[in-house]
Amino acid sequence: MERVKKSDAHEMQSFYQHYYKKYIQALQNAADKADRAQLTKAYQTANVLFEVLKAANVLQRLQILS
Repeated sequence: MERVKKSDAHEMQSFYQHYYKKYIQALQNAADKADRAQLTKAYQTANVLFEVLKAANVLQRLQILS
């Protein structure tokens, strides 16, 4: 697969933002409890992705948008 961004940190930041918009924001708008359980899992996944983004940022000094 071809790289979209010019660095690993930029790729990770783009992926994190996409994940946040697709899963976190979408589930925050849901009202039922089943969606709330999915939201909890999505937050846990986003937390792991954010930690990876911070690690990738160490060398490249990206401004992280949380």
